[in-house]
Amino acid sequence: MKRIEYDVLIVGGGVAGLTTAHRLADAAKTAGVPLRIAVLEKGKNFGAHVLSGAVSNPRSVKKLFPDYETNGFPFEGKCIESHMTLLGVNRAKDMPFSPPEMNKTGYLILSLSNVCAWMADSLLEKTKDTAVAVDLYNGFAGLEIIYNGQRVTGVRVDDTGNPEQDNCYAKITIFADKGVLSRDLIGKFSLAQSNQTYAVGVKEVWETEQDFAGKVWHTLGYPLMDGTFGGGFIYGLKDKKLAIGMVAGLDGPNPNLQPPQILQAMKKHPFVQKMIKGGKLARYGASVIPEAGWFAMPKELAVDGAMIVGDAAGTMDIKGFSGVDKAMESAMCAADAAFAALQ
Repeated sequence: MKRIEYDVLIVGGGVAGLTTAHRLADAAKTAGVPLRIAVLEKGKNFGAHVLSGAVSNPRSVKKLFPDYETNGFPFEGKCIESHMTLLGVNRAKDMPFSPPEMNKTGYLILSLSNVCAWMADSLLEKTKDTAVAVDLYNGFAGLEIIYNGQRVTGVRVDDTGNPEQDNCYAKITIFADKGVLSRDLIGKFSLAQSNQTYAVGVKEVWETEQDFAGKVWHTLGYPLMDGTFGGGFIYGLKDKKLAIGMVAGLDGPNPNLQPPQILQAMKKHPFVQKMIKGGKLARYGASVIPEAGWFAMPKELAVDGAMIVGDAAGTMDIKGFSGVDKAMESAMCAADAAFAALQ
């Protein structure tokens, strides 16, 4: 990659980054104006680093893709049963009441790796033979923010140190990376209100003998019995697949906490064993979740030449275990502001 200049550079090819690109492309096509967009994704392909399952309010998907039910958008189904389940060491019981935010009936059940792969492909398809040029750079991690004084002008993507090569420059850079660059930006401009806290989510996808499509469980209790914040989730996917995961806060009392082992303990529980008996493991992965909420979000989501969206901005609502719709909403707001500024 040589030095290339864009109107908008998006760092991070997850749901927030790709939503930003889609919204920008739609705005430019509607207005009939040219626009050059680049998306940097560190994974070998789009979706490779987005291993989470999700149950998401469909409002944001409807806003970005009004025809999502017929255009091939890869949702696994809609939630028809939503349970909040308390696990003891050997028993399980649905709670007689739960926070309304945890009622996921009617929400979309998603595999975010499939969603991101589809969003990347459909972005290229919708901009074909238009004045909107989109370059998707998978396998390129942003290493350092490039500044001109106090203005963000781009991102360095290679360690050669040559300012004329392997750098992406843009009029506006949007950080959706949930990583080093967004944290550096927040630190440089003293945007933090308070420290962000994180949890680790560990997930497996199982091929099962039974069909649990449309059924969702969120669990409390076992195996997190030491006061660590967290819980489990079980999402029924289509084609007799089941996503099983455990989220554990990293600010708990046990410094030796091992989230993968906690998930293994959860799978041994009789309640889970009945679901996966006779099945086989298909995929597994883990991700970091920003969980501190409103007061840990940056006090400003924009600086000269740049914006921050999605998990990079800490938009996750841990009360309702809800992140995808918040990430998409923030991305659409950023895209609208960026497009207006460019015009």
